[in-house]
Amino acid sequence: MSQIHVLNVVYAYLSVGYGDAASGTRPFGPADLWCAYALFFGYACLYLLGLDRMGIHFYPPFSPRTHWCALTYPLVVGMYFGMYRAANAHLSAATG
Repeated sequence: MSQIHVLNVVYAYLSVGYGDAASGTRPFGPADLWCAYALFFGYACLYLLGLDRMGIHFYPPFSPRTHWCALTYPLVVGMYFGMYRAANAHLSAATG
């Protein structure tokens, strides 16, 4: 789980921010953010409509049976937006 949730995010950020100097870097656009939201929505649907109904609870705070889900889903959407803004700020500072 740490490979998927921690190390891949670090690797992806380093790959975009400090990637190949010949290809350069580009800031993330709105399409990148919407694609991330679409993947999150798709996984949330899979989790809520499939896995949770079968009794497979990987992430208890995201289960609709808890009161935490009213907080965790908007928090994740906000974290996506915050990481999008932070990555763009870092990329614009790095490219000068």
